[in-house]
Amino acid sequence: MDAVIEKEVTQNEDKRVHQFCQDWARWHYTRRMIAPPPPKSLLQRMTEPPGRDMGSEGPDVNLSASASYFNLALLGMPDGKPKQAFYLYYLHRVRPVKVLADEFEMTEQGFYKMLKTFRMNAHRAYHRMLCGNL
Repeated sequence: MDAVIEKEVTQNEDKRVHQFCQDWARWHYTRRMIAPPPPKSLLQRMTEPPGRDMGSEGPDVNLSASASYFNLALLGMPDGKPKQAFYLYYLHRVRPVKVLADEFEMTEQGFYKMLKTFRMNAHRAYHRMLCGNL
């Protein structure tokens, strides 16, 4: 009975970490939009109607300290196939997974297992950073 409960807790934890990684990918995509827009040339400013500033509204992006720390944890992870697979799957959203598995010369199940292991290790590194246990 305890093994069944522990398996359910592990699956729920994995789903939570998977969702956290998807949130990180959205944050990573939008964080480049935080910079102010480039200054307009004199000609551009003259052609716009007066009183209408096109660059005053910034994009709707998330400012997330947890995503930033997770990003630092990812950068600290060793380079290799698992890290590359993580970036391709979450950040670049390469689909179908069969294409990625073929590229890494493994089965789809093996790819998912490698991805899950890396995801959990990166999340543990993130928690160690938050706790100060480097």
